[in-house]
Amino acid sequence: MNSFKLEIYATDGCFYNGDCEHLIFGSADGSRGVMAGHEPVICALARGEIRYLTDGEWNRVAVTEGFVEIMPTYVRLFADTAVKAEEVDEYRARSASARR
Repeated sequence: MNSFKLEIYATDGCFYNGDCEHLIFGSADGSRGVMAGHEPVICALARGEIRYLTDGEWNRVAVTEGFVEIMPTYVRLFADTAVKAEEVDEYRARSASARR
């Protein structure tokens, strides 16, 4: 399967930088999918879960609002926050604790 370079950035730094075979994310007008060779697009990123396929395995990440730059050979995703989906509850607990 063809791949493209995926970069995921949050305000605290680079979350992921590597190859990707398929990316699925939410936007203002619904779910979008990206594969290698996609036409250039810039769009808003909706809060929710993104999924990306690397080496035949799906990775899930919870993100907040941001934007996505899609080019034929790479995608750059910028979000306020990015957390592995399985770590969301732990992240919320730490954030709530820090606000006290």
